[in-house]
Amino acid sequence: MVDLVPTDAMAAEARRGLDWRKEYNRGGTIIGVTRANQLIRKENLSPSTVRRMHSYFSRHEVDKQGQGFSPGEQGYPSAGRIAWALWGGDPGQSWARSKVNQLNNEDKSLLDDDTLIDEIYELIDEVYNYVELIRDENAKTSKE
Repeated sequence: MVDLVPTDAMAAEARRGLDWRKEYNRGGTIIGVTRANQLIRKENLSPSTVRRMHSYFSRHEVDKQGQGFSPGEQGYPSAGRIAWALWGGDPGQSWARSKVNQLNNEDKSLLDDDTLIDEIYELIDEVYNYVELIRDENAKTSKE
């Protein structure tokens, strides 16, 4: 089981993003604000949320090249920098990447698990037996 509780560094970055958003009245969407609040509360995130975080960071990596993303640049913090912080910033990016890799490896190990394969065969047998039962019932009904 993969631990999906955000780190303190992610929570601190999310807090910074919410503070900046309030101060500068820009950056992020309601989804980003929701994510920031989850990170601050250190909620145990779902695998799909972690995958969405990884997707967000992958799409928005290019925002780091924009003016105002880095301290000392005009317009700092830019709307893109604020949004980045809402999702946990650089600590969130590396954490999400790592967690997605762990989730993918866990998914693969489930597919290799002989117990899971045995359970699938048992379910197939149950479905087959149920279909045969219905077929027999229908055959009896059509003869009557």
